[in-house]
Amino acid sequence: MKSLTPTNKVPRPAKVRRSQEQRRQDTQERVLKAALDLLAEEGYARLTTTAVAARAGVSRGAQENYFRTKTDLIAAATRYAMDSATAHAAKSAQAARSAPDPLQLFLDDSRAFFLSRSYRAMMELALAGRSEPALARIHRAAFVKFRKDLDRVWIRTLVDAGLPRPLVEEFVELSVYLLRGMALTELILPQRMAPAAVMRKWHTLAAPLRAQVQRIRKK
Repeated sequence: MKSLTPTNKVPRPAKVRRSQEQRRQDTQERVLKAALDLLAEEGYARLTTTAVAARAGVSRGAQENYFRTKTDLIAAATRYAMDSATAHAAKSAQAARSAPDPLQLFLDDSRAFFLSRSYRAMMELALAGRSEPALARIHRAAFVKFRKDLDRVWIRTLVDAGLPRPLVEEFVELSVYLLRGMALTELILPQRMAPAAVMRKWHTLAAPLRAQVQRIRKK
């Protein structure tokens, strides 16, 4: 016997169909992320386009439609990593403008990048570039641009917070060298590091700069 109780079925929301351009961008991003992951895990010498396609879950044909050679793929993955890091830095810098301790946000953002899998992939690329000029050119061009963008974002933000430009430039440069060294240590040495403890000590050394920010903001 059929139930006499009316049933109010809630209609399912219609699936939003992605455009061809959105699907294309999604495929490219999956391939680029897979390339960076494998570069960080396996190194450049053992990286193959076949393995990248498998990790990304796409066919070889789909991958080669966007990146015809291994060099093309590496160049695009490098740009993707640097552009993503720059966008993240810009977002963090925006938050730092009203933060009580903008130096801490700078250090947090820098640590997140330089100790990331993406940066490890970039180090693998730099090492491989010692014997392959094409890779060296890709790496060098990407990092020169990234460093200029990073300096532009953070130096301007910290100077706007009231810190003197010469001290800011010195602090940013030394912080970058410190984090690069920590990243390289993790890559080539067997010892375990404690990045958080190192960064806390470095932040403590910046106490005079932090005090100056507080004095300016109290005026």
